[in-house]
Amino acid sequence: ISGVLNFFHRSLKLNGIGYKAHIEKKFLHLSLGFSHIVKIEIPNDIFIDIPKPNQVIIKGVSKQKVGQISFIIKEKRLPEIYKGNGVKYDNEIIKLKLPKKSK
Repeated sequence: ISGVLNFFHRSLKLNGIGYKAHIEKKFLHLSLGFSHIVKIEIPNDIFIDIPKPNQVIIKGVSKQKVGQISFIIKEKRLPEIYKGNGVKYDNEIIKLKLPKKSK
């Protein structure tokens, strides 16, 4: 009942210079630093909201489908361990590594 009354949701954040998202027709267009725009087809039972260009909120009735679509989006550019650039969950904490020190 919780999926029907209030949708399951997952929030993603795009970290990086020029990383942004927008929706055209039934496709989510992501600019993730590649030479091309990444297009992801949105299923009929999933709703995507973009309050800011670098924030994506995925909502739906099925918790499994919401998690699956959010992982497909995150898989396109996983967070980097040195700067933290990439797609991450909103509540995810990324432990950054220190770069090598020169002598």
